[in-house]
Amino acid sequence: MMAGKKVMRISIIIINWNGKKWLETCLNSMVNQEISEDYEVIVVDNGSSDDSVKYARREFPEVNVISLDRNLGFAGACNVGLNNAKGKHLVFVNNDTCAGKDWLKNLVQAADQNPQFKILCSIQQPGLKKDEVLTLDCFLRVDIIKSKPSDRIVETLFASGGCFLLRRDWISHIGYLFDPSYFTFYEDTDLSLRSVLAGGKIGYVKDSVIWHYMGGSSSGYSRFWSNRIDTLNAFRSFQKLFSKEKYKKIFLARILYLLFRLAKRPWTFRENMGMLAGFIDFLIYRKEFIKKDKKNGIKRTIDEDEFLRNLNYRPGIGWLLRRIVFQV
Repeated sequence: MMAGKKVMRISIIIINWNGKKWLETCLNSMVNQEISEDYEVIVVDNGSSDDSVKYARREFPEVNVISLDRNLGFAGACNVGLNNAKGKHLVFVNNDTCAGKDWLKNLVQAADQNPQFKILCSIQQPGLKKDEVLTLDCFLRVDIIKSKPSDRIVETLFASGGCFLLRRDWISHIGYLFDPSYFTFYEDTDLSLRSVLAGGKIGYVKDSVIWHYMGGSSSGYSRFWSNRIDTLNAFRSFQKLFSKEKYKKIFLARILYLLFRLAKRPWTFRENMGMLAGFIDFLIYRKEFIKKDKKNGIKRTIDEDEFLRNLNYRPGIGWLLRRIVFQV
């Protein structure tokens, strides 16, 4: 962790909630990165009850463990990590991960060589196969697309919260890191939307690979509740970040997606009902969100039509949305 230079440019921030079983593998990989400069590792514990804090402090004394007295959610804990980090490059990583020895070096090198990218993500395996990256589709949901094998960095519209590097000085352009009232789910999409609309590029570094087991800090949520919270936060972001004209079109697109799910995928009953519940929640509290979220402005530089044109449109309903609903 500590070698070479005195200036601390890199902070790795890991959010943990009752994830003791993941910490040995994760922290071993984090503190043993092969990189020729100092970096710090911070664990923000969200009020765990499984002795995660005692274990991390005992087995990894070189790691800064911040123990919270209650669960602030992923968003709130990331904000705590940000406020306690020293680095200019802020690397947020889930606790259920394991990184190769050159993972951090390649990620930071890509950031140093490509300042136009404000957020850079690692390739998370096994979820992503070779030459696959994540972006946003025409419903503003996460989608997988193929990339050219020759590309080292692939530009997209979505930064996965599972593992990403964010430049500290970019936060002033996008207003804030995460809205703590989101608690969890869709907070990384909200960050992505604010970044892209403010003119900051998002990319995936294909030689920065990390293994992500999935479910380390969110396994306690049912399919119903995770989809409910995700849908509620999604509509909040649409209302907050887009003009009334574009918001209405995105709102319609998302409703069409929900109807499509109800009609074509009835076997995913719990997920569908969670989405419907989240939509109803949003309608009930929409005016309260307007009052609260209006202060969270961004320095917009990208035209909304340009953003909508760059979404991933699949054949069929995607083509119809682009031509008829979005008209771009």
